[in-house]
Amino acid sequence: MNKQVLIDKLIALVQSKLEEAEQALQAAHAAAIDDQSVAETQYDTLGLEASYLALGQSKRIAELKSKVQGLKTFSPADFAEDDEIGAGAIVCLDKTTSQYFLCPFSSGESLDIDGKTIIAISPQSPLGEELLELGIGDTVQLPNGQQALEILSIE
Repeated sequence: MNKQVLIDKLIALVQSKLEEAEQALQAAHAAAIDDQSVAETQYDTLGLEASYLALGQSKRIAELKSKVQGLKTFSPADFAEDDEIGAGAIVCLDKTTSQYFLCPFSSGESLDIDGKTIIAISPQSPLGEELLELGIGDTVQLPNGQQALEILSIE
């Protein structure tokens, strides 16, 4: 599988989220400074709430911009069958229809590549932490603790 296609799709997805966050920031900012938001009593907090929302959106925008920058510079290695799983690996587990792409700049995004579902997870996620340094034939305990799955392949 071409990992650059995965990264390009992740970039497009994150940029889409970034655009949505920027629109939400504009709306929150407009609400915070609107004449209707001026407090008339000490209990009227509409303007204050809108400013908190704008602050949260600003932080989200900064995180998304950082993800886009990281994805643009991320160059995942190719993995051989006897390698241990690390950042950049695509992992196939038994009893699942999805594959997992360990990417430091992802957070559970689901992508459709050539009819396959690829879930981009970070190495810091619960499943990502479990997969690190394992290899083909090893078993990984799912974070819910109910099922152990065998690693079938690493790309």
